[in-house]
Amino acid sequence: MNTAAFITRLHYPRNHPDWQWRLKYYSDRVLPSILNQTDQDFDIWVWCEPHHVSEVKGLHRRIRTFWAPYQAKGEKYLADQVQYDQTVGLPKYKLQIGIDSDDFISKKLLQKARSICKGEQSIVVSFQPVLFDVKTKRRFYMKRRYGPNFGSAVFAFYQPNLDNYQFAYTVGHRSLPKLAEKVVVVPEGYAFVSIHDRNYSTRLHKNARPYKGALP
Repeated sequence: MNTAAFITRLHYPRNHPDWQWRLKYYSDRVLPSILNQTDQDFDIWVWCEPHHVSEVKGLHRRIRTFWAPYQAKGEKYLADQVQYDQTVGLPKYKLQIGIDSDDFISKKLLQKARSICKGEQSIVVSFQPVLFDVKTKRRFYMKRRYGPNFGSAVFAFYQPNLDNYQFAYTVGHRSLPKLAEKVVVVPEGYAFVSIHDRNYSTRLHKNARPYKGALP
């Protein structure tokens, strides 16, 4: 077991119309950005349902899977936030890196997170994302700015003391800073959020400012 974990939610009901697209995008764009880290001291964990384990594990030998046999009542999709004791198969890590299955990262993201996540305080690191238009391959600055009370979807969660352990997705990413003693916001260049037809929560603002930095 390594000292850090990249954790991605890829848990879909059977026959969900977005499943194949999302799995391929994770395989083609997201997973390579994780595997290409300059710091290789990490494990890769994917939160998926039992009926998708073989497909997910088949993407790469380093992938491990876990699940949470829990579904919020009255919701169409499986729950995105659960307590750690509701997960099955996931060990505790002092450093959890949260990245969605349609986002990708710089090869130096883990290295940057480790440079910040030290000491005896719990820390949330919010990486300010760049928007990536999947169709045009153009990049833009994000209008929304993350801060000490509003966390990014690409983050690091450091807990030096595992006695009162919190799963990275105990709450939504926007509320995650509330669980930490310290919050650090890292500017653009480390995280990229994809804009596409199946992304219902992130949209491209009509006056978005182009980002000139290179892709990972």
